[in-house]
Amino acid sequence: MLKTVDDCIHTFKTCLMNNFVSGQSCSIQEKHEQLIAEIRANEVTPEEKEICLQNLEKAYRMIKQDLLGREEEEWKLK
Repeated sequence: MLKTVDDCIHTFKTCLMNNFVSGQSCSIQEKHEQLIAEIRANEVTPEEKEICLQNLEKAYRMIKQDLLGREEEEWKLK
């Protein structure tokens, strides 16, 4: 189970790297949704689930920041 922000970042980076060598790719957003479902399905306390979900969200924002260089809202045209 993903417990730390670093665990989540590693999982996202692994997903990205596997896209280069695998015949089937998945987006970071798809991986994010999959991980949310996995965390929610785990049989742990609600408090532990909440911590894991918060860490996942933090890692997701960090990975997007690394890839895009800015927040998603900044990309939107006004």
